[in-house]
Amino acid sequence: MSHILRKYFGRSLIFSIFASLLIACGGGGQAQVEFGVKHLRDQTGEQIKEIVSFENESGLDNSSGLAPLQVQIQFERNYRHQIIERLQTNEISGQRVRDKIVELYKLPVHDPEGTIQKALCPVSVVIPAGQKARITVEWTERWAEGIINRGAQGDGDRLGNFTVFLGYIEPCSLVDQQNVN
Repeated sequence: MSHILRKYFGRSLIFSIFASLLIACGGGGQAQVEFGVKHLRDQTGEQIKEIVSFENESGLDNSSGLAPLQVQIQFERNYRHQIIERLQTNEISGQRVRDKIVELYKLPVHDPEGTIQKALCPVSVVIPAGQKARITVEWTERWAEGIINRGAQGDGDRLGNFTVFLGYIEPCSLVDQQNVN
């Protein structure tokens, strides 16, 4: 009987030591660090020009017209959101931060950086009679910057910062119209 008790207590002692070490090393249900993400400012990024001409858009040719012609052109630009987080600690995971940023900016929940988005830009131009047009529009990137702070409301110590590409300022800007004979 004492042999069985020694074997039982020996295993119990080993299990107790292992469980104590696991808890001491943070694997025993340690509470996750609470943090919040806060928007600081919107930033503009790169400006991209796009040119459309009568040579590739027949609606911009009014060379045989006897009166001015108003034309509506719909520009489109595909993009993907981009989230860049810079953590100053390993107390929180990048995935948890991205999840909160997705929620803050109402980005697509499933695969926010892989889902293709579409920016739209309707442009109205008037082409004089007997003329053809070449127009240039400009797309401006829209970025957001923010901070990651300790605490459920994000009022504590700084844990990092982030930048998010949100797309393009809509509508784009008509920056030039050249009319030619």
